[in-house]
Amino acid sequence: MRMLCRLVILLALCTLLADISMAQEVTGNISGIVKDQSGAVVPNATVTVTNTDKNAVMKTVTTSSNGDFSATYLPIGRYSVTVEAAGFQRFTQKDIELHLHDRYTLNPTLQVGQTTQPIWDCEPRGLLYQRRAHNDEQLDGRWCG
Repeated sequence: MRMLCRLVILLALCTLLADISMAQEVTGNISGIVKDQSGAVVPNATVTVTNTDKNAVMKTVTTSSNGDFSATYLPIGRYSVTVEAAGFQRFTQKDIELHLHDRYTLNPTLQVGQTTQPIWDCEPRGLLYQRRAHNDEQLDGRWCG
């Protein structure tokens, strides 16, 4: 009888430990609230989360009517977050490093501007690009960095 009790307890402990180890998160989250210069929330903004280690878009989400967004279950690594909304300049935050279980908060403030207003950037791959709305134009093949 004692042997059976010990076996049941051992089996229960093994099951519990297996559940705990499977629940280990190897991810992090990025969330926040997008606002404009006046402090008003910006609904329906597109938030793109890119893993810069892999040069891959991991999540694209849209802000809610309250301006909030959440990109969950992102693998650990380095990220950039880009926020775009009609009537505003593009916002980009680079060098976000997510570690195990991180819950990174980013509260972007968008600046009023025309969506066709050029935004100069050094991505992708170090070439100088001029960005207008949703298309990229390489300029003279010049390198920047």
